[in-house]
Amino acid sequence: PCPPARLGRFLIVAENDRIADGRWRVLVLDDGGAKPRAVQTVDHPGWTWAAPPTSGSSIWAIGDRGGIQVFSAGDYASPNPFRPIARLSPDAESSGPAFGYAPSEREIWIDAGRSGRFDLDDEGGKLEGKYRFADLGTASAPIQVAAKRVVLSNRPPGDGVALRGVDPTTGKIEWQTVLGAPWPSPPIASADGEALVAVDRAGRRLRISRAELMQGGFAVALLPKPSDPRIPDGPLLGLNRGGKELELIVPRGGVGEVWTSVSNGWAKMELPSPPTATPLPWAGGLFVAGEDGRAYLVDPSTGRSEAEPLVPEFDRDRMGRWLEPAPLDADSIVLADDAGRIRRLTVQDEPARRITVQAETTLEQRIIAAPACTASAVVVVTNAGDVRSLAARDLSPIGAWTLAAPLLDVPRAVDGRVAVFDASGGVSLIDRDGRRAWSVSIGTPVVGTPLVRGEILWLLDRSGRARGAHRARELAV
Repeated sequence: PCPPARLGRFLIVAENDRIADGRWRVLVLDDGGAKPRAVQTVDHPGWTWAAPPTSGSSIWAIGDRGGIQVFSAGDYASPNPFRPIARLSPDAESSGPAFGYAPSEREIWIDAGRSGRFDLDDEGGKLEGKYRFADLGTASAPIQVAAKRVVLSNRPPGDGVALRGVDPTTGKIEWQTVLGAPWPSPPIASADGEALVAVDRAGRRLRISRAELMQGGFAVALLPKPSDPRIPDGPLLGLNRGGKELELIVPRGGVGEVWTSVSNGWAKMELPSPPTATPLPWAGGLFVAGEDGRAYLVDPSTGRSEAEPLVPEFDRDRMGRWLEPAPLDADSIVLADDAGRIRRLTVQDEPARRITVQAETTLEQRIIAAPACTASAVVVVTNAGDVRSLAARDLSPIGAWTLAAPLLDVPRAVDGRVAVFDASGGVSLIDRDGRRAWSVSIGTPVVGTPLVRGEILWLLDRSGRARGAHRARELAV
């Protein structure tokens, strides 16, 4: 998968012709650059990922098993013009793509499993490591040179590309950056509604104003220094507690902890149980649906319970796992499990503060996605492909509709209504009263959360097109 290399009248074609190894075909061109004539075959360990680097009369074989070979090009009339000078033995397995850059006949820079600079002692037939780099990640592109720096491109953990500028005289990494990295904590709206806020991996806050959003461009965050704290990746939550705005980070992966903003940074708090879903700010605390089957209301500053937890009655025939809780109004939330139970919860302050069940129902089918709420209804989807609408007051049935194709993502609450998407491109809008307003097919699946502007419900499809539908009637535009 790489172009040939040209060295004088030699043309070197790399072939990855075996499972773990490859070879070069060395051809000689005539004086006019035509009539290639095969003269030599060179086997080398590993695959070749880019045109072999050359400098002067030297050409380098860089394999993805960590092996390096350097050859000296000889006479065009010789039957074996490429003479090996030095080599480094390969590893048993591939360590990923390998790229090389040869600024001189006696120097090679490698970005691969063995990254660094190697110098050639042609008299002794040795390659010696001048500078070595460890844990750079998998190489992702050929080495470049910019502003007198050797630039290495690697894939860090997660997404994105890490670029490092190396001083070729000292081997010191002078600068580094990561492009296209995911948000450690996806941005949320600020308390004043005038910006998006996020947190980087060192816990520093990022604020993107409306003007910056309108202008567009890159969001820039500093990379953590060795002395910086390391904040886990996870959603950023905002919570108003006693008139004070708190920021919380809930680590991904069901870890039994939460990180709370404090005056000098972030503090880790242990939760009573690892959550099965993202905790929900509620009733001045943090609502946690635990893996132990209980539901808690905790103080995010201490991790202690603020109310007696919900302890459902054990039912061997209906053992389920909590889904994401859904806010209903200022006082109530809806909590469902995948076994088909749905509960509307409130907090009772007297005689002792406790989480209480105000309404409860059990469906005959399992629930396959977290519920969403309108102003007065709860919407769930079952494993039978049905959309169920229930009255929020007592969870009695309002209506049911069958999807034309399997559910796509989860029901989405938007502007007091709920939108439900299926895999064929179908969109259903459930109105505030829990009744279906309309259904329409846009022909291709929808991605993300819809947006309401005026009377138009805007949707983004997988082809990158924005589509609008009138909230009161079917109208695709």
